[in-house]
Amino acid sequence: MSATAQLFKDMGLPKLAILAVVSVALVVAIMMVSGRLGAPTVVPLYSGLDSGDSAKIAAELESMGIYYEMRSGGAQIMVPANKVLTARMTLAKNGLPSATASVGYEIFDKSDTMGASSFVNDVNLVRALEGELGRTISSFSQVERARVHLVLPHKDMFSRGKEEASASIVLHMKGSQMLEAVEVTAISHLVATSVPGLKLNRITIVDTNGRPFKKGASDENDPGIIASNSEEFKVGYEKRIKNVIEDLLGRSVGFGKVEAQISAEMDFDQDVIDSETYDPDGKVARSVQTSEESQKSSEGAGGEVSAANNLPGAEASGTPAGAASDSANLNEVTNYEISKTNKKHIKQTGAVKRLSIAVLVDGTYVLDEATQQYTYQPRTKEELDQYKTLVKSAVGFDDKRGDTIEVANMKFITEVLGPTKDKKYSWLTNDLTNILQTIVIGIVITLILVLVVKPMVRRAFELSKSGAEEIELQSALTGNELDELAEITGHEEAMKKKEPLIDMQKFEEKMNSSSLGAINDIVERHPSEAVAIIRGWLENG
Repeated sequence: MSATAQLFKDMGLPKLAILAVVSVALVVAIMMVSGRLGAPTVVPLYSGLDSGDSAKIAAELESMGIYYEMRSGGAQIMVPANKVLTARMTLAKNGLPSATASVGYEIFDKSDTMGASSFVNDVNLVRALEGELGRTISSFSQVERARVHLVLPHKDMFSRGKEEASASIVLHMKGSQMLEAVEVTAISHLVATSVPGLKLNRITIVDTNGRPFKKGASDENDPGIIASNSEEFKVGYEKRIKNVIEDLLGRSVGFGKVEAQISAEMDFDQDVIDSETYDPDGKVARSVQTSEESQKSSEGAGGEVSAANNLPGAEASGTPAGAASDSANLNEVTNYEISKTNKKHIKQTGAVKRLSIAVLVDGTYVLDEATQQYTYQPRTKEELDQYKTLVKSAVGFDDKRGDTIEVANMKFITEVLGPTKDKKYSWLTNDLTNILQTIVIGIVITLILVLVVKPMVRRAFELSKSGAEEIELQSALTGNELDELAEITGHEEAMKKKEPLIDMQKFEEKMNSSSLGAINDIVERHPSEAVAIIRGWLENG
C-alpha cells in the first residue's frame, strides 16, 4: 500500500469529508474572484426582448465570439461596451431583433406591394406608425419601452358622418420613475402632430402600473379634463415659485437651509366680452351724390310791333310782345359713416387671485474653538426683513390682491458637519461596493488557506512521513527488536504489525537508502533508546 493511500486510510471518513468540502469551497471562491476580476464591463445591448429573440441573439453572439450576459429572465442582453456597435450592426443585418412589438416602416421592405390589397396596406401603415411612435417615445430617459395604439377613421365615399382619430399610449417606466407634466405634454404633442386629424384631447397616456398620466375625452369642455388641467397648472405654478424662492435665498443662507411653501388661489373662469362703441364726433363721408337740372322757356303775347320797340335801349311801349323764363335745380346727397369700434375680450384663465407664501430659514452655526462644537445662532430681524423684501420682489407680491408672506427662522433638524474638504480619493466611493466585496472574498480565501488547508496538508505530510518510516523500520527489524523498540517508544502500532523473525541475510537484502535514512531519523529523535537496543544486541552476541 502506498504512503498516500495509507494517509487517506488513517484520516478516516469525517476528515476526508471535511477536506473535500473545504477543497470544493476553495475552488468555487477562487473561480468567483477570478470571474469577478476578469469579467469585462458590460452594457445593455437590447432590452424588452421576448424569449424567441433572446435565443436567436444569444446564438449569433456565440457564433461571433462575443461575451454576453442575460438578465431580467432573458429580456435584457448585456455585452462589453466596446462590442455594442459591432453586435448591433451584425444583428441588424440578420434581421434581429425581429419579434419585438415595435415594428417600424421596415415592414414595407419585405412585403410584396404588387399583390397586397388596400386593406393590408392600411393595416401595415398603422402598424408602422405605431412602431415608430413607440420607438421615439422610448428614447425618453424615464421610459424603458412604449406601446402605441392608434384608431384611424376609415374614409367611406358616401358617408356623411365624420369620425375622429384617437390614440392610447402604454408606458413601461424604468423602476419607480415618473413623468413630469411638461414631458407628458411633449409626448401628447408629439403623437398629435404625427397622426393626421388627431387632437390632443383624444390621447390617453397610462403606465403599466395603471397610473394615468393623461386622460382623453371626446369633449374639450369635459369637466374632468378641465379640472385635471387646472390642477396641473396650479401645481406647476406653485412649484415654479417655490424653486425661485429657494434658489434665491439659498445663495445667501446656503442650499438646503431654506424651505418654501406656496399656496396659490387661482381663477380658471373664462370670460368672453363683445362690445361695440359708436363715436358721433368721428364721422367720415362715405359717398356724395350730386344732381343738377336747368330749364329755359319763352312765351309770346299780344302787342304792337314798331321800329321803336326794336331799337337798342328803347323802352317798350304798349303791351310786350312775349316773356322768357330760365330755371336751375341742384341736388347734393352726402352719406356719412359714423365711427364704430368692435371689441372681443377673452379673460385669461389661471389668473392669480391670491398668494400665500411661507418661508422657513435655518440659522447660522459657529464653531467653538474650546469645545470644538457648533453653536446655533438665530437670524437677526434685519436679515429676515431683507429676505422678505427679496421674496416679494421675486414673486410679484401684491398687497391689493391680499397676498400674505411669512418668513420665519427656526433650527433645522440636521446633523452639523464641519467644512467639507476636497477628497483626494473620491473615486473610491464610485466602486466601494465592488472593492469591499473583493476584499471580503480575499480575506475569506486567505483564512481558509491559513487556518484549514495549511494545517491539514501539514498534518497529512507528517502522517505520511511517519507512516513510511514505520513501514520501513518494520521491514528492517526482527520481531524481538520491534517489541523492544515499541516498549521503549510507546508506539502501539508497531506491536500490532509485528512480523515473524527473519535472518540477517534477508535483512541485508531489504535494507536500502530510504530505510537507512528512516533509521537515522529514529536514532536522532530517540538516542538513548537506540543506545539501549544496540547494547542489548551486543550482549546477546
